[in-house]
Amino acid sequence: MFHLGILNLDLALLIDKSAVITETSNSEQQALSKSWERSNILSIMFIRMCITNNIKSMLPQIENVKGYFKSLGGRLITKLTTMKFDGSHGMNEHVLEMTTLAARLKSLG
Repeated sequence: MFHLGILNLDLALLIDKSAVITETSNSEQQALSKSWERSNILSIMFIRMCITNNIKSMLPQIENVKGYFKSLGGRLITKLTTMKFDGSHGMNEHVLEMTTLAARLKSLG
């Protein structure tokens, strides 16, 4: 989320999508709606670029970045709680992988 704030793309995370814009909407509402749509689309693209392929393939196609974060958090929790040491790698690597997952989950908020 830090990167999205720096890039000024966190509008879709901070406010909910506004009501449908009509011809009677004022220019401020129209500008806010355009900014929200841009923020939402670019945020989803940015997040998908930063996620590893094995997790990315399990996430559903979601139109809202808030829903995307919820889905990602759920997948990370599931992966973290079902992860077992199988002996194919060292114990150190297993602990590091679990720590990495926990850090990614914590960074989601």
